[in-house]
Amino acid sequence: MMAGETQRYDLRLLITPFKPLDPRAQFSTRYLHAYRPVPEAKASGANTINIHHANEINPFINYPFLRAPQMKAYVDEAHRNGNEGEDLLHGARALEQGA
Repeated sequence: MMAGETQRYDLRLLITPFKPLDPRAQFSTRYLHAYRPVPEAKASGANTINIHHANEINPFINYPFLRAPQMKAYVDEAHRNGNEGEDLLHGARALEQGA
C-alpha cells in the first residue's frame, strides 16, 4: 500500500443472534461451572449448571456418559429446585476437531 492510496474492502457480516433479543432473560442466566450439591448451587445464585468431567457423576471426559442414572437423578433434582437448565459437557467435539 502506497501513501495516499485508497483501498476498498468489501465484506459481508452475518451478525448473530438471528432471533429476537431478550436481554432480561439472557442477562438473568447465572451459570455454575462446577458439580455441587443442588442446594449449594442454588444458594450461589446459579440457575443453570454446567456439569464438566472429572467429578462424581461425570468422571470421564469423553462420551458416552457412563453414569447416566446418577446424572439423570442430579438433573431431576435441579429441575425440582427451580434450575432452568443443566449442560452435560464432554470432550468429543474437541477430539473431533483435532482428529
